[in-house]
Formats: sequence, structure tokens, C-alpha cells
Amino acid sequence: MVPVPEIGSSPPQGALMPVGLPVWFWVDNGAALTESAAVPGVSVTVRATVASTAVVVDGPDGTVRIDCEGTGERFDPAVHGAWDRSGCSHVFDRAGSVEVTVSVTWDLSWSATTGASGVLDPVTRSTTVTVQPVELEAVVD
Repeated sequence: MVPVPEIGSSPPQGALMPVGLPVWFWVDNGAALTESAAVPGVSVTVRATVASTAVVVDGPDGTVRIDCEGTGERFDPAVHGAWDRSGCSHVFDRAGSVEVTVSVTWDLSWSATTGASGVLDPVTRSTTVTVQPVELEAVVD
């Protein structure tokens, strides 16, 4: 029921990620989830909501943990400037291969048509991607 996070970023994965430019991260599939099951006489519904999102950046700069609000904020070029930062962004100081792990912790609760309800243990799901921050150079004649 609880999905592995799908990582969104700006600049997007696979595009140039210049050193010194804030890279925004967010989770694309962090909407609340509801699943129901029924057996004769009772129906149970489980609801999952995002409790927290953490981004761990492990690369040439060392390891940095970013505790994001909710699922992170999606970058919108109509609203945000290229140098703006979010509560879930990181500025790479060096070029090189970098592993970015996003972990989402979900709170789970359940309720039954009998009136019973409760809370289940939180569930954490993680995804790791590799990005390549690059140094950009300007040539002046």
C-alpha cells in the first residue's frame, strides 16, 4: 500500500546540475492514501499520511541530511527564481557523482465499521538516485 518515493528535482535528474545552484527535491507520490477491505460483517479502512520526508545527500561534500516539511515543495518557474531555495533543497559545492536518498515516513491509522480504530507503527520507504553536479565555465574572448 505505501509506495517507494518517486523523487522529483529541479533541475531534473539527468539534466545539468550546476555547482552553486540550489537543487530542489520533492516527492511526487506523497498524497494521502486510503485502502479498504471487507469480510462479512465488518469493513476496515487503513489511511496513510506522510509524517516526514528526509533527503540525505552523500557525495564529494560529505553527507548532508535535510529534514523537509511534508513532501518538499515542487519548483515552479512562474513563482520561484533560479537562485531561490526551498526547505528541501541543497547547493552542491563540488562536481562529482552524488547519491541522493529520499526517505518518507508514513503514519498509519485504521478504523472499522464496528467503531474500533487504532494506530499502526509508522512505515518508512526510501529511494536512492545518483546525480552528477557539474562545474560550468565561461569563456570570454
